[in-house]
Amino acid sequence: MPAISDIVFDGGFADKAEAESFGIRPGDTIVPDSSAILTANEKNIISKAWDNRYGVLMVSELAENLSGQKLGNELYLGANVQEEVGLRGAHTSTTKFDPEVFLAVDCSPAGDVYGSQGKIGDGTLIRFYDPGHLLLPGMKDFLLTTAEEAGIKYQYYCGKGGTDAGAAHLKWWCTINNNRCLCPLYPLSPNPLCYGRFP
Repeated sequence: MPAISDIVFDGGFADKAEAESFGIRPGDTIVPDSSAILTANEKNIISKAWDNRYGVLMVSELAENLSGQKLGNELYLGANVQEEVGLRGAHTSTTKFDPEVFLAVDCSPAGDVYGSQGKIGDGTLIRFYDPGHLLLPGMKDFLLTTAEEAGIKYQYYCGKGGTDAGAAHLKWWCTINNNRCLCPLYPLSPNPLCYGRFP
């Protein structure tokens, strides 16, 4: 169990004054509710399992956008399981489908609350390194060029943990793989906080 002094509450407010303007005071009772909610300042979403509902959402959006288009390759879209216990699903899917290109879409934690890399709301994370994977220079250049041409905000990210890309690159036939990550606060907690753009 963490010490009381180590417990952090983040309601998505910009500062103490904004939190107090919504009636939040020190000593208020907090009970986790894993329902999807828009924060009071309407800048962020709090919901369970961002890691990796986000990946499933992105794959679903890609499938919808490519529906009916003729592609010059075979495209397999999916979601792997058991990443946190040894990349088991990624090993299975890359062995079964023999991909030439593998794109891992995942979550990596925003560290701005603790003065570290990855700031919520500052764009997608381009994960160029983690203990299980190095992003190939050609793929990095492609991602950066694509983001810049499309006006997509991004941040560089050097991970301490791993993603499914760590399993994919071990298959000798998988020549290119990539990590593109959402940047939520507390992604493995009961209530991760994710930046959203709303009207």
